[in-house]
Amino acid sequence: MSSSGMLEMGEKVILGGLVLQLAFFGLFMIVGMAFHVKLNRNPSPRSRVTPWRRHMWSLYLVSMCIFVRSVVRFIEYAQGFDGFVISHEAFLYVFDAFLMAFASGTMNWVHPSEVAAYTRGGRYMWKLIIGKRVSHLDITVEG
Repeated sequence: MSSSGMLEMGEKVILGGLVLQLAFFGLFMIVGMAFHVKLNRNPSPRSRVTPWRRHMWSLYLVSMCIFVRSVVRFIEYAQGFDGFVISHEAFLYVFDAFLMAFASGTMNWVHPSEVAAYTRGGRYMWKLIIGKRVSHLDITVEG
């Protein structure tokens, strides 16, 4: 197979992988929404004291960031190496760097360990990084 044929096959593999990623991530989002709706309709005793709703909303926000990034990445690869998206650096900053920084910040602000601590009735750690110094805060959850 020629090198141009291998390059074309590689592009198809990348596009196929991105389509699978979008499909399975879309399925993940649908399952998350179904869980949210069912737990709202029929809350368990533990769900009444666990702050799961704000974590679900942060999950939706982060999921939309990842989904939008994946769609833009699909369009970028579908256009090829001389396409509009890949040739303009602003798309990289807005739809890759900004969205992933926002998603990371959101998941650090609304950290899932809080729900884990409530379900286990235990403790979780928060690390505060100030300069080069790391402080550990042990937080005990009552409920």
